[in-house]
Amino acid sequence: MDDTYEAAHVGDVVRGFDGNDWRVVDKGTDPRLGMFVTLAKVSDPACRVTGYPPADTRVTFVARGDHSAEHAAAGALIAAFGSVDLIREWES
Repeated sequence: MDDTYEAAHVGDVVRGFDGNDWRVVDKGTDPRLGMFVTLAKVSDPACRVTGYPPADTRVTFVARGDHSAEHAAAGALIAAFGSVDLIREWES
């Protein structure tokens, strides 16, 4: 599965440029630097890195996280308010 960091969500596991698997634990937008992604090494979750990759940076997805709860919540918000702007997502 190849895609871009723009398509990554918290909970997804991606293959790093170092060959290791990394879980997306935070993703958002910094007003000065743009999109950021914080990754935790699957084999050592205490090892974390935050980067500011261009949105179109290619990434290999190893596994997609279960986002069904987020989709249901977003659907309820959109039904109630018409639209929702996502500012930041994070791992709970």
